[in-house]
Amino acid sequence: MTIQQTLLLNQKLKTTADKDLFSYYARPLTSKLLETMELAKHFYHGEGDYLFYEKDQKIHRVLDLTGGYGANILGHRNPHILAKVQEWHDKGSPSLTQGSIRQEAGKLAKRISDTLHQETGEGPWITTFSNSGTEAVEAALKHCLIYFGHKLIEVEQEIEKEMNVALIKIKRSHENIQAKFVRNLRVELTEKISDLKMNEERKSYFIHQINNALDIDELVSLIRDINKKQLSQRPGFLALEKGYHGKTMGSLGLTFNEGFRAPFYLGGDDNKTTKFISQYIDQLSFEKIIEDSKQDLIFISETPNGVGWAKHSFSLLAGAFVEPIQGEAGVLPVNTPFLALLKKFSLQEDFLLVFDEIQAGMYRTGKMASGTHTDITPDIYTFSKSLGGGIAKIAATSINNRKYVEDFGFLHTSTFSDDYFSSSVALEVLNVLQGENSPLTEGLKTADFMVARLEWLRSKYPNIIKEIRGKGMMLAIEFYDIFKEMGFEFKTICDSNMQGYMMASVLLNHENIRMSPSLSNNLTLRIAPSLYFTIIQVEELIQALDNMGRALNERNVAYFLSSIYPGEAVTNEMTDALKTEVTGERPISVFLCHLIDEAHIKKVTKSLKGVQGERLLRKLALPKDLAEFEIYHAQTIVDNNGVEMDVVMLGIPVTSEELKKTFTSRNKYKVVQKVQNAVDFAKEIGASTVGLGQFTSIVSGNGLYLNSRGMNLTTGNAYTISLTVQSAIRSAEEKNIDLKNSTVALIGAAGNIMSVATSLMADHVGKVIMLHHSPLESSLKYQEATKRILDEIAASKADSKVVEIVSKHWKDRDLLKFLNNEEVKEVFVASADITQIKEADMVLCGASASNGFLSLDLFKQNAVVVDVAVPPSIKPEMIAKIESERPDLTYHLGGVASIPQDQSLNFIVFPLGHNECYACMAETFSLGFSGKKNFLNIGDLSKDIVMEVQDISKSVGFTLGKVKTKSSL
Repeated sequence: MTIQQTLLLNQKLKTTADKDLFSYYARPLTSKLLETMELAKHFYHGEGDYLFYEKDQKIHRVLDLTGGYGANILGHRNPHILAKVQEWHDKGSPSLTQGSIRQEAGKLAKRISDTLHQETGEGPWITTFSNSGTEAVEAALKHCLIYFGHKLIEVEQEIEKEMNVALIKIKRSHENIQAKFVRNLRVELTEKISDLKMNEERKSYFIHQINNALDIDELVSLIRDINKKQLSQRPGFLALEKGYHGKTMGSLGLTFNEGFRAPFYLGGDDNKTTKFISQYIDQLSFEKIIEDSKQDLIFISETPNGVGWAKHSFSLLAGAFVEPIQGEAGVLPVNTPFLALLKKFSLQEDFLLVFDEIQAGMYRTGKMASGTHTDITPDIYTFSKSLGGGIAKIAATSINNRKYVEDFGFLHTSTFSDDYFSSSVALEVLNVLQGENSPLTEGLKTADFMVARLEWLRSKYPNIIKEIRGKGMMLAIEFYDIFKEMGFEFKTICDSNMQGYMMASVLLNHENIRMSPSLSNNLTLRIAPSLYFTIIQVEELIQALDNMGRALNERNVAYFLSSIYPGEAVTNEMTDALKTEVTGERPISVFLCHLIDEAHIKKVTKSLKGVQGERLLRKLALPKDLAEFEIYHAQTIVDNNGVEMDVVMLGIPVTSEELKKTFTSRNKYKVVQKVQNAVDFAKEIGASTVGLGQFTSIVSGNGLYLNSRGMNLTTGNAYTISLTVQSAIRSAEEKNIDLKNSTVALIGAAGNIMSVATSLMADHVGKVIMLHHSPLESSLKYQEATKRILDEIAASKADSKVVEIVSKHWKDRDLLKFLNNEEVKEVFVASADITQIKEADMVLCGASASNGFLSLDLFKQNAVVVDVAVPPSIKPEMIAKIESERPDLTYHLGGVASIPQDQSLNFIVFPLGHNECYACMAETFSLGFSGKKNFLNIGDLSKDIVMEVQDISKSVGFTLGKVKTKSSL
C-alpha cells in the first residue's frame, strides 16, 4: 500500500470523536501539553528515519530524531524486522508457552552472553527477560537484594561456626574457668562497645543486657539476638545524581529527579534506601559514604590466649546503579575515574554494580554495552529499547554468572517474558547489527560527521548553543535559556519549564524535524536517529537547527509563537523585559498575583494581540497544572520614614477563570498547594511579609489553608475595606451629599467584608440599610452578622446618629425587639428587600452573582455606588450603560492606594498609573515596612483589625488615591 493509499484509508476511519479518545481516556495531561505546544500529531506511517502525518489535506514528512526515545536503532519499519514478524506469523508459532523450554529465548540469552563476553572478557552471562526498561531495572534491583541476603546468610553461618568453636572450648572447661571467661568477656565488651558500628540504642541495649548475662549460654543468646537485629536492617543502594532508571516503584527509588519520586512518597527523607552521589565526588568523600554504610556483627572467637570478642563489618549497600551515559539528564557521559572507584568499592564491600544500558546500549555508541568503552565491567547489565527493533516490547537483565543467584530465576518471573515473538525479533535485531551488512560502521561515520557539523553550528552561535554531548548515535545539543530574554510572552513557557517543548514545536511545525527534550533537562534536545541515518539527513537537521539558532539570536518572537498559534496574526514584537533581580540586601515583601483575562493578557503581550481569544485562553490553561509562582517583578520603594524595602511580585501565568475552575473542582488541593509553594518560595528569598493578591486569597480560603512559615500573611482585605469606605465617603463629599444625614445601603451585609464595611460606615452616616438575600427571621447567618455589627457600632466612640441610637438601645441584645423599635428604624434597618436601596445616597455592593442582579433603575438619583463584588453586583450590560442612561450616578470599584514619596510600581502586568497600587498591595507593603512579626490577617476580619491596618498604612505613607475603575482580579 502506498503512502497516499494509507492516508486515504486513515481519513475514512478517522472520526471527530476518535481525535479526542487518547486525550480523554489515556493521557489527559500529556495530551494537554502536546495540544498546547502543537505537538499533538497523529503519525500514521513511518519509514526509516521519517514519520508522516496529514494536516489540511496535505501530507507532511518529518525527519525523526527522537527515534522512539532511542528504541528505533534500525529505524521505522525495518524490512529485516518486518520479515521476521511475517515469518513468525507464517510459522504459526505460539504466543505464550509458560512452563516449557523456550528455545528462542535461550538462543537470545546465549547471543547476549557471547556478545558481552566478547566485549568484556567475562562471563558467561545469565539473562532474565522482561517487557520494558524499568522492569529490567526492577529485576536487577531484586537480584541485588537476593544476592545481599545470601551474602549475609553466609556471613551469619561463618560467625556461627567461629562462635561454636569458642563455645565448645568454654563449655569443656571447669565451671570456675567458664565463669572467668564470662566475666572477662563482659569487661572486654564494655571497653570496646563504643567502637562498634551500630546505632546508639542498640549499643545501649547490648551493654545493659550483657550485665544480666550470668552464664555463657545467656551471653551467646544475647549475641545472636543482637546480630539478628543487625542483619535485619534494610539494605540500601547508590545511584547517581541526575540519573534516570524508570518509573515503577523500585526504579523510581533509584531515579534522582524528586519531581518523579515525591508524589509516590519516595522524595527526600522518605527515600531512605538510596544515596545519590555526584560523579564528580572526591575520593575521600566517597570513602566516607562507603564507611558510613558499614555495620558490625559481634561474636566470641577462639584466640591464642583463650576466647575473646571479635567483630565482622559488612556494608548495608546491596548495589550501585549507573547509566554510563545519562540519557534523561541530557546525554551526560559518566567519567571513567568515577566508574573505576565505584568498581573498586563494589569489589571491596561485595555489593553488585549495575550498568543501565537501556538508552545507551545496543550499539548506539558502537558497542552492545556503552560502558565497555571504559574497560570497566559491572556485575549486571540492563538492556531494552532498541533490543526490540522498534517492534517488540522486550528487555534483558544480564548477570555475570559469578554473581548470579540461581534462586532468582525461580522467584522472579513474568507472564510475557521469554516469549517466542519478542525473542525472535530481538535475535533478528542482533543479526542485523552484527551481520556482514550491518549499518554500524557507516552509521558511526555519519555520527562523527554529525558531531563535527553540530560543533560548527555551536561555533556559529556560541551564545545560543551551550554544548554538544554524547557518543555515536546518542547525542544531545544543549541551549542557553534565551527565552527568558524574549519578553513576557515567554514567561508562561519558562515558568512551566517548557522551553524544550517550545523548541520541539518550532522544529516540528516550521522545519519538519522531530526532536524531544530530556525529561530532567528541558533545555537539551536529544538526537537519537537510526544507524541508517545519512549525511544528507544530517544536513537537513543542521539547516533546521541553523534556522532556529538564527531566530533565537535575533529574538524572533513571531518565529516561535507562530508555531503554537498557527494561522493566527502573531507579530514580531517583544514586550519589555521584566525586572526580577532581588539582592537580599533590604527587607522584602512579596505579593502573589496572576493574569486576569484575555484582555489583560493582550494588554501585556504585544505579539499576541491578534490571536483569537478562545485559543489564547485555551493555550494558557495548561500552566495551572505545570507552572509555579515565579518572580515577575522586583523593585525598591521607600516609606515616609525613609525605610527602604524590596517589593517582589510572585506571579503565575494563569487567568482568574482557570484558578476559579480549579478551585471549584475536585483538584482544589492543586491550586492551594501552588499558593503554599509560593509562600515557601517567599520564605526562601528572605521575605518578612506575603500578601495574597487577587484569586490567591479566594482559592486559599482567605489564607486559612496556608502555613505562613512564620512570616506576616495577609489577604489584603482589611485595607481594601478601608479604602472602599474612604472612597465612598470621598465620592459622597465631592457630590455635596450631607454625610451625617445620609443613608448608606450595604448589599451582602451578612458576608464578612460587607459586615465590617457596615460597622465602619455607621461611624459617618445618618442611616444604615443592611441587605441580604434571605430575610433576617429565616437566616441564622444574617442574625449573627447583624449582632456582631451592632456590638461594634455600640462600642464605637464616633459622633454619628447611627452610633448614638444603637448605643442607646442595643443593651439587652434582643435583635428582633431592637429592630422593631421605631427610633432604631430611623437609623438602622436589616432587610431582604432590594428595592430599599432606592433610599440610599451611597450603595456598597459586596454580593456576587454570576451575571449580576442589580439594574440601574434601583438606584437613587445622584447616588454613589461602590461595587466590590466579584463578579460585580450590577448586571454587565447595565455597567456599560451607566454613562449614557444614568450619568447622575458615581460608579466605581473602590479605592486605589497612593504610594509614599510619589513613587510608582513599574510593573507592566497591572494597569496601574503613576503613584498607584491596589489596596491589597498597599496592606502587604505597609506590614513589611512596619516591622511586625508573624502578623496573620487571614480568615474573617473585624472592625478593629481594619482600623489597625489603616493606622499602619497611614504611618508609613499609604493613603487613598483615585477611585478604582478596573478589576484587578
